[in-house]
Amino acid sequence: MFFRVLFDALALGAYAFARGCFRDHGLTPGKLGLAAPGRVFTVCNWVFLFRAYEATSISLATVVPRTQPFFLVLLRVRRRRPAPPRSGR
Repeated sequence: MFFRVLFDALALGAYAFARGCFRDHGLTPGKLGLAAPGRVFTVCNWVFLFRAYEATSISLATVVPRTQPFFLVLLRVRRRRPAPPRSGR
């Protein structure tokens, strides 16, 4: 799998370079530095997923990360709602 992804990345990079996609891209070292944690978290996500396959069933280990974004949205919606007024005080 690693070599397939590596080959795809190199092929896509060569294609983008040939098409001139790397000229005037607007990426600065600062912007690339901000993107670095995202790459690290993506790698960690894959490592944790394969560790979860060892610890539990494949179906559970696959479903939980797929449902996480929905739970984050629900938490955000709940956080935005104003708290109900307290009665009796």
